[in-house]
Amino acid sequence: READVLLHVIDASDPDWEEHREVVREVLEDLDIDDRDKVLVFNKVDLITEEEADMLATRIRALEPTPAVFVSAHDESSLDALRDTLSARVRGRMAQVVVHVPVEDGRTIATIYREGEVTERVDESLEVCLTARVSRGLLGRLTERSGVTVEEVA
Repeated sequence: READVLLHVIDASDPDWEEHREVVREVLEDLDIDDRDKVLVFNKVDLITEEEADMLATRIRALEPTPAVFVSAHDESSLDALRDTLSARVRGRMAQVVVHVPVEDGRTIATIYREGEVTERVDESLEVCLTARVSRGLLGRLTERSGVTVEEVA
């Protein structure tokens, strides 16, 4: 229930994949989480022909607004598309911020680097100014830190 993104893994070589997809959709609906961000992951694409893969991709685009990724555990490079899709989803959920942190607050600076994605840093005499993408949770923690100012960038 707390997942940011649900991965729905489907066996691409299973002729009944549409029925299985529908059963999972119904379960998610029953759990009241069918509105969550989802990525369809079609696994075992190495077991189908290129023509079947093309037909599968066309069919899924007609059925679902949810993006689909096609992977094979036997081809590690096919997992790059899944990694890229998940990275984009996570990045899209992050807030773009400018954070001013006192120079002596190394703990907060380290946290931003560890949990966020710093895109710019300016060191000044009394503070460090970081432009970063951070999760909503980290954003909340930063706004509560004494001496730290946070400005969300549109």
